[in-house]
Amino acid sequence: LARNPMDTELSARIYSYELAYKMQMHATEAIDIGKESEATRRLYGLDDKPTEYFGRQALMARRLVER
Repeated sequence: LARNPMDTELSARIYSYELAYKMQMHATEAIDIGKESEATRRLYGLDDKPTEYFGRQALMARRLVER
């Protein structure tokens, strides 16, 4: 049986939408740093104004990479 090229295009498109959905769901979990321990928050400098912004970005990046 010959496959219709439209079937493969449709399958690829469905796969990309499913992947995008999964990535969005993991991203929302990754940016919720409220569940991190106080020790981790301290290590990333979240309790110090000069390092808070960079520490928050670094922590979110680590959490995204771990997923």
